[in-house]
Amino acid sequence: MKTFLVKIFFFLLPTFTVAQFYYEKYLNCKLGEGISYGGTGLALEYRYKKISFNGSIGFKKEQYRYDYLIPSSWNFGFDIKYYISKKNANWQFFSGLHTGWLSNYYHPDIGQNKYEPTVYGICFLTGIEVRDDLLNIELGLTIDPGKLVLKPETHPYYTSYFYINPSLAVGINLYALKTALNINKKNNNKKIKNKEEFEISSDKLTSLINEDSLHNIIVNQQAKNLLDNCSGSIKTIYEKAYYNNDTLYIFKPVSKQKFVLIKAYLPNIKNEQFLCYNINDSVKTQSIIYLQGSISAPLAEDLPYIHEEFESISYAKKGVLSIYIKPPFCYVSIENIHFNHQGINIFFDKISICELKF
Repeated sequence: MKTFLVKIFFFLLPTFTVAQFYYEKYLNCKLGEGISYGGTGLALEYRYKKISFNGSIGFKKEQYRYDYLIPSSWNFGFDIKYYISKKNANWQFFSGLHTGWLSNYYHPDIGQNKYEPTVYGICFLTGIEVRDDLLNIELGLTIDPGKLVLKPETHPYYTSYFYINPSLAVGINLYALKTALNINKKNNNKKIKNKEEFEISSDKLTSLINEDSLHNIIVNQQAKNLLDNCSGSIKTIYEKAYYNNDTLYIFKPVSKQKFVLIKAYLPNIKNEQFLCYNINDSVKTQSIIYLQGSISAPLAEDLPYIHEEFESISYAKKGVLSIYIKPPFCYVSIENIHFNHQGINIFFDKISICELKF
């Protein structure tokens, strides 16, 4: 089993070489080897932000020690961990406590005397986890002082030693797995329905524009184009939106380690509306920022300050920003957007963000 986990670790390791995105909440199912996994077993971990709780059940096979056969056992345990995250990285240290199975042991001075080989108690945990949104790999150590055991009188000589044992586990975030499985199904099921809704919304927008000026005709057409594009667009789980102080912040990954942050001043966010801005005309109140670098996905409330995590940023020089607000959702399109990032011209024909909740 340990050999199998080591092979999985080295197979998956290249996928964690850059920072990835992850949720505030984790529901992990882990396959592991070590005390936290009852020998060899499964653990279910619920994590919110930096605190996690998990229960495990595992099996320890028969062992020979000093020509004595230690019997096998089914084991269980409970862990609580605190994760110490490093900004802009996809790894984090953890420490915590394990309560439950500690060891199946034998000491030669016991001889053939009757004793209890399966030890339960408390030990300390430490280690590192490498993860992305879906997968995670854990390398840990359990530190057992040998003193915090249940019924020590039934475990002769066990409390005379200090024990350090490694652990290895591979886990999958069930929240992210469910989202990944459902996102395409959800989008396919909603395509026709959304298209009908968008057409109705487009008609409603048309009614909001009563003047026949050339400007309003152009705005009306762009609104319809935005909704039509959204009807066939696939929403990703990595997009973020946040509204605060009359400003809408939208975070959008555009490629590996490249992101766009949109800051739009919208004082009437509770009203359904469509707005279209030329970047040159609205530079004082509307900002489109190009960000490049390695960073973990921010919390929504961190979006107003996320650009401070990057050493260099670039503001859009040209482009058209279209925003359709249908509370609590927003639909955004950026067209013909141009950046000059560290002397390099960067151009995007179109970036779409659809049905993003703020």
